[in-house]
Amino acid sequence: MGTERKFVVTGTQIYGIATGDSDIDIVMEQEDAEKIKEELGARGIEISYKLKEEAKYNSCFYFNLGVLKFNIICVENNEALKNWEIATEGTRKLPPIEDREERLKIFNSFAVI
Repeated sequence: MGTERKFVVTGTQIYGIATGDSDIDIVMEQEDAEKIKEELGARGIEISYKLKEEAKYNSCFYFNLGVLKFNIICVENNEALKNWEIATEGTRKLPPIEDREERLKIFNSFAVI
C-alpha cells in the first residue's frame, strides 16, 4: 500500500537554473499549507502574502528561514498536486532551460495545471 504525496518541490531549484534570488517552490493542498502557516506563526517566523508580479501561479504565502526563501503554492486537491508532480518530473528530465518563458511553456506541456 503506497502513500500519497503531501507536497511537491518544484521550480528552478529542481528543473531550471537557480540564481541567488531563487526561492524554493513547494506545492501542497490548501489545508496542509494552513497548518504550516500556523506552525510558522507560532514560532515567530514572518509570513509574506505579497504576490510576485512576474509569478505565473498564485502563491499562498512566502517565508524565509535564514538565507533560504520558500514560496508555498496551494492547490485545491490531490489531483492538482499530482499534475504538479507530473509536470515537475517531466521538466526535470530535460537539460536546464535558462529562458523562463520557455521553461514555463515546457512545464505546462506535461500536465494541465
